[in-house]
Amino acid sequence: MNMMIKNGKGLELAGNGHSRPFLEERLSDLLAQADHLMTERLYAQARWRRIGVIEWRVLAILTHQDGLTMSELAQRVLTKQPTLTKAVDRMERAGLVQRRTPDQDRRRTLVLLTEQGRQTAGPLVAEARAQESAVVSEQGEASMRQLRVLLRQLIDRMTGSERSDTGHPPRARQRIGERRAQS
Repeated sequence: MNMMIKNGKGLELAGNGHSRPFLEERLSDLLAQADHLMTERLYAQARWRRIGVIEWRVLAILTHQDGLTMSELAQRVLTKQPTLTKAVDRMERAGLVQRRTPDQDRRRTLVLLTEQGRQTAGPLVAEARAQESAVVSEQGEASMRQLRVLLRQLIDRMTGSERSDTGHPPRARQRIGERRAQS
């Protein structure tokens, strides 16, 4: 049986051969630390442009897929809807996004990038891609591809969804299909 012991640097598992503190080995903490290290420089550039992390994520997501509903966007930005609403309000006042209600479904509100939003997002997305390319180059394409597969599998198991070759979970594939059918 493993026992938790406390030393001056954090909690460690005793008797299991681990020499690192528990929080340095915990998967969720490793993922959080990797995310922080990979995005810190990018977020600093966004803050320099007076754009917060949530706003940056909104810009990046809408650059790839413009015209999402607030609930779709909240899910993709990884935040709660009230937090997203406040961020979109700020972004709308800054001229980065606009809200539109489709004539065919007045219950939905879509968030779209403005031209200013596209111009703001462009350099940030380019920098993010460059940073990601540098990490992939440093770590190796095969290793990073394997890491992505493992992380997607972990996410799918934890959310109870399955992904197709498109990388989208079933509900997202269904919504994408519905949008294509409407076009």
